[in-house]
Amino acid sequence: MTPISPIKVFVYGTLMRGFSNHYLISSCKYLGQATTVEKYSMHVGDFPFVNKSPPQSIILGELYEVSEDYHLEQLDELEGHPNEYIRSDCQIATNETGEIFEAQMYFNSGIDSADSVFVSSGSFRDCPESKKHLI
Repeated sequence: MTPISPIKVFVYGTLMRGFSNHYLISSCKYLGQATTVEKYSMHVGDFPFVNKSPPQSIILGELYEVSEDYHLEQLDELEGHPNEYIRSDCQIATNETGEIFEAQMYFNSGIDSADSVFVSSGSFRDCPESKKHLI
């Protein structure tokens, strides 16, 4: 059996360190704080989500290497991929070195933005609603 190579996943909400769903990736290799290269728009309703348009700000988060089998399956299940969130390619720059990586990120696929708060900074940590997801 050929081993499955890890892929890079960028997280920006409750999967980040210190938040309620981090346990799902806590055993994965942490590559550091990072940002999206392109601008997107972040919103928070019950949970944070990112829309591909309109392009408002870069999104701040964390970059991980996850196993393509077990961990990615767990993340897809949590995110409701492909119904609520859709996992898609994006470019991510690490904060420490500025190195750019191709990574996977979960974008809004079926969540209505009408009852959400726009996060102009692109950082879930800046949003008061994030406090209810801290551990």
